[in-house]
Amino acid sequence: MIRVRRVWRVVCAAVVAALVGVAVLSAMPAQAFGFPLVRVDGGLLLGRSDNGVDEFRGIPFAAPPVGPLRWRAPQPAAGWFGVRDAEKSGNKCAQTYGIDFTRITTEDCLYLDVHVPRGGAAGKPVMVWIHGGAYVIGSGSEYETSELAKFGDVVVVTINYRMGPFGFLAHPALDGDGQFGLMDQQAALRWVQRNIAAFGGDPANVTIFGESAGGGSVCSQIASPQAAGLFARGIAESGCAVPAPTVAQAENLGEGFARGVGCPGSTTDACLRGKSTDELLAGAGITLSDINLRWTPPVGGGLVPLAIQDAFESGRVNRVPLLQGTNREEASLFVAIKALAGTTVTAVNYLTRLSERFGGGFVERIAEQYPLGGFPSPPEAISGAVTDAVFACSAQYSNQALAQHVPVFAYEFDDPAALPPDLPFYLPSGSSHAAELPYVFGRSVGTKLPPFFSPDQRELSTAMMSYWTSFARTGVPTGPAPWAPVTPGRDVVQRLSPTFVGPAASFGADHRCGFWKQMYDDGMIPNI
Repeated sequence: MIRVRRVWRVVCAAVVAALVGVAVLSAMPAQAFGFPLVRVDGGLLLGRSDNGVDEFRGIPFAAPPVGPLRWRAPQPAAGWFGVRDAEKSGNKCAQTYGIDFTRITTEDCLYLDVHVPRGGAAGKPVMVWIHGGAYVIGSGSEYETSELAKFGDVVVVTINYRMGPFGFLAHPALDGDGQFGLMDQQAALRWVQRNIAAFGGDPANVTIFGESAGGGSVCSQIASPQAAGLFARGIAESGCAVPAPTVAQAENLGEGFARGVGCPGSTTDACLRGKSTDELLAGAGITLSDINLRWTPPVGGGLVPLAIQDAFESGRVNRVPLLQGTNREEASLFVAIKALAGTTVTAVNYLTRLSERFGGGFVERIAEQYPLGGFPSPPEAISGAVTDAVFACSAQYSNQALAQHVPVFAYEFDDPAALPPDLPFYLPSGSSHAAELPYVFGRSVGTKLPPFFSPDQRELSTAMMSYWTSFARTGVPTGPAPWAPVTPGRDVVQRLSPTFVGPAASFGADHRCGFWKQMYDDGMIPNI
């Protein structure tokens, strides 16, 4: 029955395309027997309509990066003859385990989805979502963006990009400096520039936004000269300027990876290209109990010439406004996941766990700032330290630096009763890493279901969707309370809580950012 329905959809679209000459229909999606139809540079796309939103899924924005295109810059996608059925999302990129712990071994994955609110005028703001997942898991299609598109009257695009060793392997035998995933993101943004007007979007008003690795990607694109002109604004949630290796450091790690999969010596390039997807995933060593920043995109190469913080301080960036923030208890997610995998934090091993995350030379000073007696439990003590070092203070440093050159708006999400991320196991509630996502999208991640919000939480979600989409429209977040831009030297962020939305002072003091600045200056390199 499903097969017959698809054939009927495509036949109807082909008939209408032939009769009306859909090539001229470029301001908004046309309708073919109730199905949305649009022409892009690859050909005709037949989408579907659902609850006031036209959806086009599984659109190729680059050629499959397989065979000789593995570890190459993305190449143009081939066009198609006739009408392409765009009802289903494309393949996810290769990963050891996805959000549902499903192993993905497909490298043909450079696809995007587009959600367009029905009605209204053309020239809508465009928001391009870059998913998170520590640069090793996830996909754009896991995020249901129709509610956000309809709420803000914006066109929302979600994209895939290569991850793990396929997206971020640096090695002297390979070109690209280990930044293939960032190249994929830029290829998707170029596709948006060429085609989004056909969906009713404004190519001159594109906002890139992302969370975790997606937030880091947003800041990498702000610091990338090759991304100039591809977007007008950025929103980075929980991950802008986390520590990243230099290209030289990444290549050293890459040589170790190559040896581990049996590819040492002068034939490394050919050897690596001959390895199967499964062999490379196995060699990457990505496990639940060892979540880390191993595959963070390196800096210092051609795509991202400077470390993010250095680029922001010097002003050698794409001069676009940035909205950036973190969650109050970011690291509680990672502490809980590692505990489920058997790596617990106790009073007995607390100093050992600190050493694992920060290095033995810094343990004594960190333990003085985060004593066990100052927290309800050892897991909460180490969560506080990692939250402050990796997320909160990195955000403050980068916000203060960039605010010298462009408008920057800072926030902290703080809902102690926030529901945990949609994962197939229980985690405690709270404003952990990724907990803000249902508030931004108005939908649970991985489903089309509305979150189980209280009335106050629903009001907070409405406020956040208003701030995010108004920033995408004008560059200034507007909502229930005024939101002032960051002023260098002033310790104020916008607090986003069910009980209070508005300016809050003492963010840096609350997260001990002066202390962590000294730790970074002394050479500390933290992990999660």
